[in-house]
Amino acid sequence: MELMVRPRGLESVLARRLATNLSQFHQVALVRHGPSYLARPLEQSGIGTARVDGVWAVVGANGQDCLFAHDGHFDLLQQRTLLVDVDLAVVEGRLAAKAPTILELEPDGGGIGDLPEEAIGSLVACVGPRRPGQIPPGGLPWFRPEDEEGLLDLCMDHLDRRVRKRPLWGLVLASGRSDRPDMAAKARILAEHCDRCFIEGPADPSWTAMGWEIAGNACPSLGRLGTILACQETGADAALLVLDESTSAVEAELFDRLVALRDPFRTATVYRGSNTHLPTAFPGIWEPKSRIRILQALAAGLSCPERILVHSRIQLLDRGDSNSG
Repeated sequence: MELMVRPRGLESVLARRLATNLSQFHQVALVRHGPSYLARPLEQSGIGTARVDGVWAVVGANGQDCLFAHDGHFDLLQQRTLLVDVDLAVVEGRLAAKAPTILELEPDGGGIGDLPEEAIGSLVACVGPRRPGQIPPGGLPWFRPEDEEGLLDLCMDHLDRRVRKRPLWGLVLASGRSDRPDMAAKARILAEHCDRCFIEGPADPSWTAMGWEIAGNACPSLGRLGTILACQETGADAALLVLDESTSAVEAELFDRLVALRDPFRTATVYRGSNTHLPTAFPGIWEPKSRIRILQALAAGLSCPERILVHSRIQLLDRGDSNSG
């Protein structure tokens, strides 16, 4: 999830202030593009060796803080990989993007008329000391620079509505020995929450008669992760409510609570294990950005869903009450 900020000039503080305010509610990254920002690590910190001594990259970590110095420019793939686990990235720069955009106006209220047509369609608000001199069709909210609370409320509402518009699909990871009555009960429960319902396994007319779509597995060696990835390939913008055979259909309240307490900004919403207090992968809601997290884990040699969740930013629920972590 990205929120673009088009600054008026090189010395704007709008993006930094917005990222600071949003950080009260989400884990936020601030990305700045352009010549106004110089990434020069302090030489006395030790991490400056990446520039002084010609080392390509240096990581500094003490258990609480981390610093990363890189001699050169991160390409887009590297940037997105580093920031994949944040809830939201506030991106400052004059970039061509379809992400929701905040425009900082000129002192006289100008600026909208200078934007390309495709950029105007992405605007959600403008900020400046004077009203905008030009209003796009449909109108545009305007905030004075000191009205940080009003801008924050608008951004929070816009982002929340945006992520909750995602379709929610159901997926049951099952074997050929699945109990038919139990599967029919799960189909009825998932249909209450999900736009589409998938079942792992070979094509079977009896499954489709119950309302299931068959989920393939393009990577059988990955087991359950292969089926999750296959569904995510079918709908890149859909979140998946995933359960396996160990989840009983009589525990309908588990599904209800997952949906009610879901945090769509995080990688997944799952329950805490009763014995280990670690996340259990199923039942759980896996958000679209879990796909890149799974692929990162596979590249690092991890194929256990629970271990992926341990190393991801997730909404962790306790069974039986409304507490979450």
